[in-house]
Amino acid sequence: MQEYRDGSFGEIREGSELLKKLADNPDEMVRTKAVHFGTKDELQRMKFSNAQMDRLMRKMEQLDRKLSQIIVALHIPTPGEIQVVPGSPAAEENQS
Repeated sequence: MQEYRDGSFGEIREGSELLKKLADNPDEMVRTKAVHFGTKDELQRMKFSNAQMDRLMRKMEQLDRKLSQIIVALHIPTPGEIQVVPGSPAAEENQS
């Protein structure tokens, strides 16, 4: 099975058939990130787990965007925007 540079997977094929396809088509070889060998079940599990990971990453990115919008809407300062006033308890904690 081919894994493409964009993270997607190709069809599950016999190893010799896949290698011949790649050898006969240089453009296909350039698009290929890796070639995975294993039983059909192992390769199906790999494709499934990769799809789950992609969905999880998309969900995390959505949550990150929403959280960023909330931080901006609530005017929550970032660590770089927080100033410690000299002589305050926070300034004394940073010195020790």
